[in-house]
Amino acid sequence: MREKRINKQKIWDFFVFLLILAGEYVFFHNILFNDSLIGGRIDSKLNTFFVEHWYQVILGNEIWTELDCFYPAKHVLSYSDMMLGFSFPYIVFRIFGINMYVALKCSVIFFHALGSFSMYYFMKRCLGISRISALISVISFSFSNSYYFIMVNIQMTYLSTLPLILIFIYYYWENRDKTRRILFGLLATVVLVLQFYTAFYVGYLFLLLVLSAIPVTMIAFFVCRRQEWCAQIIMELKNRWKDIAFYAVVAIMLMLPFVYLYLPTLAENGGRNWGDVFYFIPEPQQVLGLAEADKSLMQAQHLEESKYNLTLGIPWIDVLVFISLFMAFIWKYCIKQQKISELKKTSLICLCILILLCFPLAMKFGDFSPWYFIYRFIPGASAVRAVPRWYNMLTIPLAIALGLLMQYVVVKGEKFYRFLAPIFATVIFVSNIFTGGTCSDWSVSGEEAYIAAVPQPPADCEIMYLTDKQQSSQAIEAELQMDAWTIAKYYNMDTVNGYSGQEPLNWNISIKSENVDRQVTDWLQYNHVSNKQVYAFDIGNREWTRLVY
Repeated sequence: MREKRINKQKIWDFFVFLLILAGEYVFFHNILFNDSLIGGRIDSKLNTFFVEHWYQVILGNEIWTELDCFYPAKHVLSYSDMMLGFSFPYIVFRIFGINMYVALKCSVIFFHALGSFSMYYFMKRCLGISRISALISVISFSFSNSYYFIMVNIQMTYLSTLPLILIFIYYYWENRDKTRRILFGLLATVVLVLQFYTAFYVGYLFLLLVLSAIPVTMIAFFVCRRQEWCAQIIMELKNRWKDIAFYAVVAIMLMLPFVYLYLPTLAENGGRNWGDVFYFIPEPQQVLGLAEADKSLMQAQHLEESKYNLTLGIPWIDVLVFISLFMAFIWKYCIKQQKISELKKTSLICLCILILLCFPLAMKFGDFSPWYFIYRFIPGASAVRAVPRWYNMLTIPLAIALGLLMQYVVVKGEKFYRFLAPIFATVIFVSNIFTGGTCSDWSVSGEEAYIAAVPQPPADCEIMYLTDKQQSSQAIEAELQMDAWTIAKYYNMDTVNGYSGQEPLNWNISIKSENVDRQVTDWLQYNHVSNKQVYAFDIGNREWTRLVY
């Protein structure tokens, strides 16, 4: 009998495994079996070159702090997200002969799938809820509408490692075996630090979310007159202070190269001014929007190209389901006083209140936004321009809360209502899914065709830059800058062109400018470069011309 029960459980686990794989297929179906790439030729290609940099560092071909653009600027790696975390699977793919574009595509899919299965494992095994409730958490997190939109900034896919951190923290806290406890603590510390080395927004906003959760939890414990819980937490912290100090030292040591690289750039460029930050903060209707099915990223960008990150499309259906389940939970366990442990009840209420408090934090209401207090008083917040990514971070607590609420309101409710769980799961999935698939505006064949049309540079060419004096290209400046970097990388050269989140001080080179030669000359003279053979490639007449400077 017991053996049959185990076999039945394995069958159900395998069925859920197939369902999650099916979700991954739907999410990525338009790029899986062709040479289409995720995102576009600007930011996604930038991410590709950053990850390729780490592969070249391993091969000994590049210095870890420098890239082959913005020549001869130093510490160029610090101008954008380092993408280090993606390099681990990426390097494996590259070793097996996969080209750099496809290798990053495979790495992104790998991390997204890792996040889906990690979220399911955390909800099912760590929090002990049912399969259907855990599956709802996976849908709300990995297949959320907002996740589709951040795929243009594929470094944000590292968000999918957060459930892995939660698993490691859980096993650290629950494990009494010292060796295993230390191992899980170290794993959580390393993955958290890698957030900063991969996508700064993910690491920073996660810590900001944790910082927000602490006072909410403590206040709730005291309001519920559960001071003994606070005393228990304090006692646990006292017992583990050596562990915590050890992990803090490890984290600081691992962060030293990050600080070494980024501090000069921060000192040179400074933080964002409030006007620039406020411009990107969304209004409520931009957050609670249901994106149209099959709307591509480029179509969404046409709303206003510089504000595409505001088209978050968090479906109001998801918010309505969350609020309805939360109210039902309050009615069932607080008003009607049905049986549930006080710790579970209070913790879930804390989580839901945290979400409700954090939700309006990154919205603008007329000329005011609560985010101003974050910008003004939290260290490092002035570097955050894409404030809407806060809502991508909120998908983690929202997904966890939805799974737990579904478990205690529906699955553990009267049998008559249990059929609602798969209906809720289907509604949330359908309300979020883009039937057109992940955004894609470029391809491997397109990149190969572009570079094939560029004649080989002169043998003595050491440094190159791009010009378009006949105004022959319709591409925007950022795309042309990336084209120059593509040519330089293919022919193993440096380029004075470049594109990134930041630019070097006094760098002002516009490919479409009639004075681009003078701009390059001024830049080289400013940096005391006089002994390099520099050539321009004009994309109009397809010719290489030596620069005399």
